[in-house]
Amino acid sequence: MAVLTVSRQLGSRGNEIAAGVAERLSLRFVDREIIHRAANEAGVPQATLTELSYEGQRSFIERVLDI
Repeated sequence: MAVLTVSRQLGSRGNEIAAGVAERLSLRFVDREIIHRAANEAGVPQATLTELSYEGQRSFIERVLDI
């Protein structure tokens, strides 16, 4: 299974670009909506899965300050 990850900045239309790239490469485009669907199917709050998906990721300032 091929996986393509697209990082983006707010306002950069990254989701739109990623969806277009996925379509051109015949890949499935998956965004945060999959977290919401999974939460609904599992019967857990969406915030719980969102927190778990970001667990272990430090912000830029946390990495710079090594905190």
